[in-house]
Amino acid sequence: MNLSWFTRHLLSCLVVTGFSWHSAASSFSEEKVANLATLSTTGSYLLADNKSREQTQFLVVKNNRLNDTQYQLELALEKMIQIAISYDPLIQGSHYQQQSTNAMAVAASSESDPNFSVSAANLPVDSFDFSQEAMTQLKVGISQQFSRGNSLTLKQRQLELFGEQYAFQIEQRKKLIAKNVGQLWLDNYLAREKIHLINSNRSLFEQLVEVSQARYSSVIGKTRQQDVVRAQLELIRLDDRLTTIKQSHDTAQEELLKWTTPSVFIGERKNDEVGNLKEAMEKNHTLPKFNLIKPYNDLDKKLNNDYELFELLSKTPEMKLIEPIIAARNMEIDIAKQNYKPQWGVNASYGFRDDSTTGLNRPDFFSIGITFDLPLFTGNKQDQQVKSAIAMSSREKTNKWLVARNLIVKLKSELKKLKRLNERSLLYKNRLMSQMQQQSEAALTAYTHGDGDFSEVVRARIAQLDTEIDQKVILVERAKSLISLNYLLATKFNEIVVFSRERIGNE
Repeated sequence: MNLSWFTRHLLSCLVVTGFSWHSAASSFSEEKVANLATLSTTGSYLLADNKSREQTQFLVVKNNRLNDTQYQLELALEKMIQIAISYDPLIQGSHYQQQSTNAMAVAASSESDPNFSVSAANLPVDSFDFSQEAMTQLKVGISQQFSRGNSLTLKQRQLELFGEQYAFQIEQRKKLIAKNVGQLWLDNYLAREKIHLINSNRSLFEQLVEVSQARYSSVIGKTRQQDVVRAQLELIRLDDRLTTIKQSHDTAQEELLKWTTPSVFIGERKNDEVGNLKEAMEKNHTLPKFNLIKPYNDLDKKLNNDYELFELLSKTPEMKLIEPIIAARNMEIDIAKQNYKPQWGVNASYGFRDDSTTGLNRPDFFSIGITFDLPLFTGNKQDQQVKSAIAMSSREKTNKWLVARNLIVKLKSELKKLKRLNERSLLYKNRLMSQMQQQSEAALTAYTHGDGDFSEVVRARIAQLDTEIDQKVILVERAKSLISLNYLLATKFNEIVVFSRERIGNE
């Protein structure tokens, strides 16, 4: 709504009632009203009679400043995402888990350690004399058990495959952080804009109170006491609404700080850069134009083709991390089949014997042998192990299609949501905002000329404020929908929050 128009009509109300506000009326002369109108449309500080060349030069400079401010805002948001990723404990934990799995893979490729034994064999229990009996000996032995078939190599490869999933999990986590930080920043922006809009309109509601009081105290006019009370009540309700939005703003800020603040529990230092970025973004009322990483028209054409959507989603970390798990489960089948092969072992021992009591020299003993088992009864063991491994592999494949189906449903839902938000955004921009302003102006004009009801003026002004807020909500929801779509389609975290480097304005 044109504030100068609104103020001019309020002043006319005061003039009609005979209320003496000479200073206020003089400050809103027709010339300055025209100048204020120029300010509201161009954003310049030039008077209405300035040369068009000077206005054009000023607007070029101002647009450059807007672009610079927008660019700095986009860089600040990208930097905040990077800081949140660097502080995330889950990413650090996944790195440790990956290192652990890789170390286990190396250990799994090694044969078991040999067994070493020392024993006194065949000691006579009547005297425990080591030289009394010829079979008495001090026996030293060593044995080694070998793995079945190629099971060690297969187990190593299986653990390596399990380790590969963590790289995709880390990238998936980075994507989630970028999405959450971007959308939480938008929640903060929306709360700030609501506060800004209410604060900007509060003076108008205060003037409505003054006008109603002035008309009620004068003989002229049809203003009733309930109109004064209604105006005061709406001002109080506006303050309550402002407090509620500030509460939401505080909550959104804390949620954002949860991602961008270092954890004292793991000894991280506080980063002053986060506070500086937050302060810079708090002062900015520009909404960057978020963009899709894929052309919207191409996505819209594929909306009813699940196969093409699956092809798009198959490159994402959410789908990629399932592939090594399936391969590892398939490897489990090969490992289970190794149980059909015998397990071999080798052993050797050396027996030291003492000379006889008569001085006869006794030779020492050396023994060597092999051991192996025979998997003859496989029905209740080996066969069942293979069946179990096959079932686990099938389960992972089923899980892959379940994840794919959920992603496709989410992608379709977000595409349809974005389509409706675009329609609503155009409706608000091209029709609803102008009509709500006309309604507010018409209600105030009618009331000014004594042909309207004061409650209609209040309702029209509240409806216009609600519409302005709803338009901001639509723009923010649209931006959040773009981030959600990028989250579903992106292969890297830096593809989540993407800008077209153009200002979105009230699109």
